[in-house]
Amino acid sequence: MRHTFLLIGLILGCTMTQAQTFGKAEYEQLKSLTIENLERDSYVVFEEEGYILDRYELKPAYVFNFSDEIERKVSLYLVYPLESEDTLASVMFYQREDLTIVLPLPGANADREAWGLYIDDLKYVGEDEPGFLACVGFVVSKEFSALLAGSAGGQEEEGEYEYCFAAKAMIQVAEGREIPVAEIIPGMEIMSWDHTQNDFTKTIVTGIDIHLREEIEMYEIWMTDPAVLLADNLHQPVLKRLYLTPNHPVETESGIMRADEIQTGMQIFIHENGKLIKVPVMAARVSHSSETTVYSIITEDMPFFVERILVWPK
Repeated sequence: MRHTFLLIGLILGCTMTQAQTFGKAEYEQLKSLTIENLERDSYVVFEEEGYILDRYELKPAYVFNFSDEIERKVSLYLVYPLESEDTLASVMFYQREDLTIVLPLPGANADREAWGLYIDDLKYVGEDEPGFLACVGFVVSKEFSALLAGSAGGQEEEGEYEYCFAAKAMIQVAEGREIPVAEIIPGMEIMSWDHTQNDFTKTIVTGIDIHLREEIEMYEIWMTDPAVLLADNLHQPVLKRLYLTPNHPVETESGIMRADEIQTGMQIFIHENGKLIKVPVMAARVSHSSETTVYSIITEDMPFFVERILVWPK
C-alpha cells in the first residue's frame, strides 16, 4: 500500500493534494474497469487506462447477508494515476451472485459533473438493485465512524471500549444459524435470552464497533462441548473455546462477570439443542495469541450467543 489514506476525505470533500482533476471522463473510465478476482487481487495495474487500484488498507470485502439469504459483498479500492503518488479517487465493487456494479467515489477536487454522476448512480442503481444502497451506505458510514474515532481527541484508554471478539467468532442469528461476527450488520436479528420469560428470544443489532490496534490482548475460556460429548465422532475435540477480550461480560451461574474474572470450575451457559444449559469452565487464561482487529456488537441491552455461549454487550 502506498500510504495510509482516510477514505472519507474523498467522500466529504476534505482538502487533499491531487495532481489530476477528476471529471466525467475519469468517472466513466473507472466504471468500465473490471478486476478478475476481487478476493485475491489487492493491487491491480491498468496500464492502458493509466490507473492503479490498491485495496484500501488491505481490508477484506464487507459481506452482507439480508433476510433474502442472498450474499452481497462490497470491496473498496483507492485509485492512483499511473506513475503518481497522489490519490485520485476511490471505487467500490458491489457483488451479488453474478452481478458486479462499480461505483467510483469522487475525490475532493472532483468537478461537479463527476459528483453528479455519482449521485445519479446512487439514485438509479439504488432503485434497480435491492440492497445496493444499504450496502454502500453501511461501508461509507463504517469508514466515516472509524475516521471520527481516530480524530476524537487521542487514543482510547486501554480496554475501555474493547469489549470484543475476533473476526471469526460465530454469532447465532435469529434463525438459529451461525455467521462470523465480521458479517454482522446493524438491523440484523440475533438470538437472545429473556430472563423474565426464561426462554429464547431475539434482539436487534443496533451497531457494530470495529477496533484496530497493533496488538489486542485476548482471553480464552475453555469448557466441555456438550454437542461433542453427544456425538458419535470420537475424533472431534472435546473442549470448546470462547475467545474474546478480557473485559467482555459473560453470563455465569453467579451473575455477569468479566471474562478475566471467570475461574476454573465456574458454570457458564451454552445453547444446546434448543435448551440453555450450564457447563463447567475447564480452564481460563490470557491467550497466547492476539488480534489486530476486533468486533463489538451493540444490542438493545440484551444478551446474545457467541460460539453458542451466552454473553452480554458492553
